[in-house]
Amino acid sequence: MNSGTCSVHGCNKPIHQVRYQGQLYCIAHYRELFGEDLLREYASWTQGEEPIERLRYLLGRMYEEFGHVDGYSYLSAARIRDRGFRFSKTKDGITFSITRHPGAWSSQGTFSKIVQNWQVDLLSKSFKLVGTEEWQPGYPE
Repeated sequence: MNSGTCSVHGCNKPIHQVRYQGQLYCIAHYRELFGEDLLREYASWTQGEEPIERLRYLLGRMYEEFGHVDGYSYLSAARIRDRGFRFSKTKDGITFSITRHPGAWSSQGTFSKIVQNWQVDLLSKSFKLVGTEEWQPGYPE
């Protein structure tokens, strides 16, 4: 197999710029494999339990590579994976919350903590900020 073509047998399309599970794929096969993996992890996740790290990783990767966000956001794969909480299954995806620190990088050095609530549609691979609330003691920082 030529290193410049997709790892799927019989596919001669050029590779996508990122690896998935150690292999290089064309964009169509990459998205297909990624989507199947994400939906499989979602289906195996039991509502009421914390999602396993693999699902959180895939959700973060989806945000960085495919996510369409309503409005500006400082979300990242690592922030979703490591700081997301209150994960819940919905009909079409996932909701979760994350603690944010507005002003943390300002020159004044003072900042507050807020909680953003997000809704994720797994089929359209979109993220939507659905609300904010005050941070409460006991919430992850």
